[in-house]
Amino acid sequence: MDGFAAQTELSASAEQYVRRSRRARWLWRDQPAARVAALQQEARRADAAVDGAHQERAAAEALERSAATLFARQVSQSLEYGVLRYSLRRKLLAQALAHGLERFEANLIIASVQHQSERRAPAAEKKNAKDWSVALKLAAALAGEAIVIAFLMWR
Repeated sequence: MDGFAAQTELSASAEQYVRRSRRARWLWRDQPAARVAALQQEARRADAAVDGAHQERAAAEALERSAATLFARQVSQSLEYGVLRYSLRRKLLAQALAHGLERFEANLIIASVQHQSERRAPAAEKKNAKDWSVALKLAAALAGEAIVIAFLMWR
């Protein structure tokens, strides 16, 4: 349920409360104790309606968050070296729509996951660069020794 629909429901329940409380005031205008009891009953009924609407909205938001989290996990598992192939992207978008996520929100989640993977990638690239630098130094040293040995053999 979106925010507008929840607000409309709350407005409708508030309007009903006002009508009922006015009616109770009119009906019990000559009996103050009965009027207070009727107004308290209407207040409890209105509070229960508001609490129910809030609980429904909270449940819908929790479901949406869990769907978004699940979708983000699927996207991160589908990345190949920080890149999401177009065919996988289309499949993921279809899955997101099936789980109740809008296309725009799904694209935002994909972009966020890709951005996070790019932020983690430079550390791995530096590590790989260090590994290559050691290998290149070792290869250069071996090539240098081979040249020296070859030069000494020619003499």
